[in-house]
Amino acid sequence: ARPAAGGDQAYVEAAIEEHRAAIARAEASLRESSDPALRQLAQSTIETRRAEIAALQAWKPTAATDE
Repeated sequence: ARPAAGGDQAYVEAAIEEHRAAIARAEASLRESSDPALRQLAQSTIETRRAEIAALQAWKPTAATDE
């Protein structure tokens, strides 16, 4: 079995990848959509996911996950 930190790191990496994909889809929506509500949702998605990526990238294992 992998240590907890390895599983945590795998989660962080997968979440970042998924957030980047969501940003790409939202950016495409901004380019292609003229619907104001959809554009607002896409912009909100971009801002939220970028903040979440920054938080995930700043994550460091705690002593509890290192054991």
